Amino acid sequence: RPAVDRARTVRSKGEAGGVHQAVVAPGNSPTAVRSQVSEVHSEEWLRKMLLYLTDCELHRKGLLGMGRPAPLYATPPPFPHFPTPRWFLSVYVRDVWGRLPE
Repeated sequence: RPAVDRARTVRSKGEAGGVHQAVVAPGNSPTAVRSQVSEVHSEEWLRKMLLYLTDCELHRKGLLGMGRPAPLYATPPPFPHFPTPRWFLSVYVRDVWGRLPE
């Protein structure tokens, strides 16, 4: 649900966090929405990975400065699988269907 709300925000603003309409697929098609949301999510994922790796490096330097051995850190998780355009379309249809009057 947050991904769909974010897609609406990206579509309404036309640009968010470096997402430009000219770079992704044109229009409001499920493919365009997926591209826009995927770009926003990948930027956020990269930002978090940079923070994690920076913290690991600072921790390692601190331990080495105290004469302690450097630990092994967990490998960051890979970028998660992203839903297909068909999934975005089905979520949109369910959302619209749920708002239709009886």
